[in-house]
Amino acid sequence: MSELKNFTDGMPAVKNNRKEPNPVIGLIMIVIIAAFSLFMGISGLKADSQSLDDAFSNGLNSGAYVSGEPAFGANKPNFVYKHTVNFIPIVTEYYYIILSEDEQNGVLVRADKDFGKNFDSSTFENISGIKIKGKVKASKSKILNSTDLDQSFLTKDMYIDMLSRRNSFKWLYIGVLFAVTAIYAAFRLIRYGIGNSPKTAAAKLIGIVLCIASCVAMWFFIQLISLAL
Repeated sequence: MSELKNFTDGMPAVKNNRKEPNPVIGLIMIVIIAAFSLFMGISGLKADSQSLDDAFSNGLNSGAYVSGEPAFGANKPNFVYKHTVNFIPIVTEYYYIILSEDEQNGVLVRADKDFGKNFDSSTFENISGIKIKGKVKASKSKILNSTDLDQSFLTKDMYIDMLSRRNSFKWLYIGVLFAVTAIYAAFRLIRYGIGNSPKTAAAKLIGIVLCIASCVAMWFFIQLISLAL
């Protein structure tokens, strides 16, 4: 029986040598994502302005915000590009051609799927008086290599992104959320230490809110990264 003196009545204790995740590393990653997202959001909203008439006459100025009322436009998308991950739809891009009043110059715009409803299906006239506003961006290979687009009369190899402001605000949402999360996590880490924070009702509620908001932010992040490809 003396040989069993080092054993207890229960299961033998086994020492776990696995290291616990370092919250500081996670905090640094959150700060990096917040800084990157805020930069993308702020830089996306800052640009010189250009009128649509000038864009038709003299070409698009790279990085400028173009605004104006097109006389004519496509009633349906001229080019559609779907982003998927393992057959799961992420985001769909819709591109339309708009024309100058003399119909001699065209510009490609990225807009939402209902943009074409602003133009007559037979004459292609602007029947709603819609005005466009978007940032000029360089066309990607998926556009330049498209056989659905007549590139011959389009202005340069650029397009006007009418969704640029919306996407910039998505970047800002991600940046602000992750910045707030980083500040909250740092506060709890400093005040309570690693793994010692009290699980109060308020803390649980804040955790749930941040979790839901983070899910939305990550969905925005996936969409925005997909659009950048």
